Amino acid sequence: MFITSKQSSKSYSVVPPPVPPPDGIEKLEAGKCPVCGKDYENEVAIPSGVIGCYKCILGFVREKGYCPVTQIRTAEEEIRRLYIKN
Repeated sequence: MFITSKQSSKSYSVVPPPVPPPDGIEKLEAGKCPVCGKDYENEVAIPSGVIGCYKCILGFVREKGYCPVTQIRTAEEEIRRLYIKN
């Protein structure tokens, strides 16, 4: 999408707003995996900002190809390990 000013010949790239999250997100608990509902184990993050257990997120992304919370397309290569001190 491009926006062009009538006063200028410059074009600016505009990022569209994110898709609203699906119903049920308000039921998520802080510190709990959105897939299994338990405390995080071997925490990972995906581009949507969602954090979860490595096994849960990896399995979900491999099977479905998207984030379990936002349903944003996600590839296995985009999963990032988090190093958190407890």
